[in-house]
Order: sequence, then C-alpha cells, then structure tokens
Amino acid sequence: MSALIQVQTQNLPLLMVGAGRVAARRLPYLLQAGFQICLMDPRPLHDLPLEIQERVADGSVNFVQRAANLADAAVYSWLVLASNDQRLNQELAEASLVRGAMVNNASNAELSNFSFPAVVDKGSFRFSLSAKGLSPGLLKALKNRLTVLIPHSLEAVLRLVSELRPEVKKHFPEHKRALFWQLAMGSRVSEYFYLHRPDKVREALQTWLADEQIPSEGELYLIGAGPGDPELLTLRAVRLLQQADVVLYDRLISDEILRMSRPDAERIYVGKRKDRHEVPQEDLNQLLLQLCLQGKRVARLKGGDPYVFGRGAEELQLVVQHGLPFQVVPGITAANGAAAYAGIPLTHRDHAWSVRFVTGHRKPGASLNWASLVEEGQTLVFYMGLQQLPEITSGLIAAGLCPQTPVALISEATTGRQQKLLGELSTIVELQQQSQLPSPSIIIVGSVVSLSHQFAWFDQLLASL
Repeated sequence: MSALIQVQTQNLPLLMVGAGRVAARRLPYLLQAGFQICLMDPRPLHDLPLEIQERVADGSVNFVQRAANLADAAVYSWLVLASNDQRLNQELAEASLVRGAMVNNASNAELSNFSFPAVVDKGSFRFSLSAKGLSPGLLKALKNRLTVLIPHSLEAVLRLVSELRPEVKKHFPEHKRALFWQLAMGSRVSEYFYLHRPDKVREALQTWLADEQIPSEGELYLIGAGPGDPELLTLRAVRLLQQADVVLYDRLISDEILRMSRPDAERIYVGKRKDRHEVPQEDLNQLLLQLCLQGKRVARLKGGDPYVFGRGAEELQLVVQHGLPFQVVPGITAANGAAAYAGIPLTHRDHAWSVRFVTGHRKPGASLNWASLVEEGQTLVFYMGLQQLPEITSGLIAAGLCPQTPVALISEATTGRQQKLLGELSTIVELQQQSQLPSPSIIIVGSVVSLSHQFAWFDQLLASL
C-alpha cells in the first residue's frame, strides 16, 4: 500500500551514485526540493553530461570522482542510485533499505521506496503524476499532454483568488464559499482569463460580492465534436464540455467523447435515427432553452461543425431571443476529417482548386442545380447522401460530369471502424450495393480521390493493428 505525502527535504544530505543521463534528469527535481547533493562517479568531470558539469561548477552539487561503496551509502538516509553498474545499484539499495533509508534505484523499481513523479509546473500551481516507477516513458507522455491542457492563465487565476479570499470569507458562510468559486470558474467570468483580461474577472467577481449573491445564469455551449476521433476535439471544446452541467448528444457522438464530460453531468440523448426522430427539432430547441433558464450550463454536442449542415443556428435561436449567453465552438468538419483520414486532399494544384460542400438530405420539394455542381477543378463533398447515392451519380452524369470521375465513400470516418470504398461515378452505386457501407458516410467526388492510394496513412495504421 502506498500514500501520497509531503516531506520537508530542505538541506537534507543525499547521495547520488552515477552521473549519466538519468542523474542529469533527476538533479533539477532534487535541487528544487532543497537536498544537499553529493554526486559520486569514477569518470572525470569533463566526461559527464553538460548539465551536471554546470551544476558542479556553480556549487549546487558536490562531485566526488570515484565509485561509491557500502561505507559511503551508510552515511546517507537518502540515496538515488543511477549508476550503469546494476550490481552496484542492487548492493547499495539492499543494504540501505534494510537500515530504513529512502532509496530510488533507477535500474530496479522493486528495490526502491520512493520514486520521481512527473511534475506539471504552472507557476504557483504544481501537481505530480506517478506510476510507481513502472513506466517513466508513459508518465512523461501523459505529463506532456496535461501540460498542454492546463491554461497558461492559471497563475493569474491563483493570484486573484488569493487576493479575493478575505472578501469571499466576509460575504459568504463557509458552506457557500466552495460553491462561489466553483460557479465563478465555470461561468463566463472564467472566459476573461482565456482572453487575458484579469481586470474584467476582478470587476465581475467584485460585483458578485457586492450583491452577496451567486448568479446562476444558464449558458449554452454549442460544441462541434468533430468527425468521430476524440482527439480531434479542440481544447476549448474539451474545457467547456468538462464544466457543463448537462450534455445533449446524438448518435454521431461516441462514448469516448462523452467520457470527457464531468462524471456527474446529466446526459440526454436527443439523436435521430433513420426514419425515426426521438426528439423533434422544435422540442429540442425548447429543451435547450428550458435547461438554460434553469441556470444550467448546457453543452450541445454536434458531430463535425455545428454550422456545417448541423442545424446549429436553429438550435441557438430561442436562447438568443431570450437574451441568454451562449458560445459556439467550431469543430473539424466531417468533410475535412474524412478526407484527411482517407488520404484525400480536398484541394491540389494539379486536380482541384475549389471545394463544394453539398447536403444530400434536403427539405421535401427542394432540388439541386446539378449543372452548377459540374465545374472543372472542383471537389464535391456530399453530406448525408448515402441513401441518395443513385440520384447523386445520375444527376452529375446527366449534367455532364465524366462517368469515370473518381468517387470515394467513407463510412464512420476517423474512427477505428472507418471503411473506404473507391470507385467511379458509373460504378460506385453497384459497388455500394455489394459492400453495404453503413451510415454515417461522406461522399467525395473529384480527381483528388485518385490520390487516396498515395496518402492513405490511416488505412495503413488500421492495417498494422
């Protein structure tokens, strides 16, 4: 059993055995913790990593040029064993652990009783990750991801919170203070930090304090969730999703994306399936309004981009009419995601210098001007057009597009279930009847499709799994 504790290490003596690359990585953490470090290595100083030479030169580290032994180790209560001699590391670790010393053995996690966590440092805000020494490489990768997700403005947030704490204590009883900060950092006030306007944050929070009330104004987040791969969400989309009280989603939203929301957030399915609508659009618009009027932060997840055949503007209208705040987060469109993962550049100087996005699912009575879609050097992308594939191919051929024009159908794009079907205008319908690719699918028409074999990196990735 292990526990996370803090230990006062200022001025404690520590022996570091070995002065290679591992030792060089450990030194900054040890010096920041305040240890008085004695470094032992039989090699001359000029053969050691430059970082270590600099630490010795500035007096931060005491260097002894010889191999460590049991007598040396017996003097220290803290040891970092980073020698290339694993037998020496083991010998020193076993002897030191028996007498109760604190040991980090770089070559054997089982002969260690403390490890070096990966530290995410954002000024006054620091936290650490630990894998108990089992996978330093994976830990570093996770640290790098988290470092990107935590905003640079966090230092300013902490300073302001520290300054306002006395006023918050004066205005609110203890049981409401946590709620005050939770709502503040999850409200529109926090957006000022991301816009680098701490003055506006102070002004807003002081207004709250003067009124001695915690506002509960609802807000709608219309979030483009991208074409399927959770890693294609923007950082802003993830941040707003994690602060939403309610999440509305449809069948285009994967479980992986939903798991990015708060564990305690309410989740409401409002999707549409072929020939059956669980929630009519008008009822959905009313639901969004009602939830916002209840003071809730509502995330409406839309596949792709909410303003590209997503009816996002329709879902915003009632909220806007009632003067409620909202945010629109653009997403990678299904066309962009499907094309990139299928190895199809939508534009290419030798093939296409314009792109048209066309919906294959239209209101009753509406028709396409097929002639306007037939232009030289153009890529056509049809959304929601799988059921209308025969109409699309025959309409384009009748309007004069060459029957041998390359066509791609891409199903469940950017996910591990992605499928791709390549053909021509004259053959793709028959190929689809044989293959039966499922929805949702994107249809791409144009000579750029012929480049798919060269750039199909995702197909290669899936084949290698």
